[in-house]
Amino acid sequence: MNRAYLWSVVVFFILFVSCDNMFVDCENYDYYDCDQNEPTQGELSVELTINSENPAVPVVIYLGNFEERDTVLDTILTTSELKYNLDVDHRYSATATYHSGDKTIVAVDGDDMEKKSSKVCSATCWKVKGNILDIRLKN
Repeated sequence: MNRAYLWSVVVFFILFVSCDNMFVDCENYDYYDCDQNEPTQGELSVELTINSENPAVPVVIYLGNFEERDTVLDTILTTSELKYNLDVDHRYSATATYHSGDKTIVAVDGDDMEKKSSKVCSATCWKVKGNILDIRLKN
C-alpha cells in the first residue's frame, strides 16, 4: 500500500474524529441526549450470573479496591443486575461469590466512576462513565 495514501487515511480519520461537533446543527439542536446538570451521583450497575446452581448470590460493593474492604453495600441478590446510586469521582469495586460443584469462585471487577463533560453547541453536556461492573461467571 502506498505510504501517501495511508497517511491521508490517517489524517482524514483524525480530522473526522476530532470534529464531531462540526456537523451539529446548533440552531435546531434539541439537546434530548444532553444532561446539562453536572452530576454528583451516578447509577452504578452491577451485572452478575443467576443460575440453577447460584439462585442467590452474595455481592459486596466496595469504595476503592476490594482489597481495602471499605464496604458500601453487602447483600444477597436473586436477580442478574443491581443498580445503586453512588457518588461520582470515586473508584468502586464489587465481588460476587459463586459455587460450582465443591468449588467457590469469587468474581471481581472495579472501575473509576467519573463524570465527563463535552461541549455541544453552547451547552456543556454531562455523562457518568465507568459505572458498569461485570461480575458474571465466564463460560
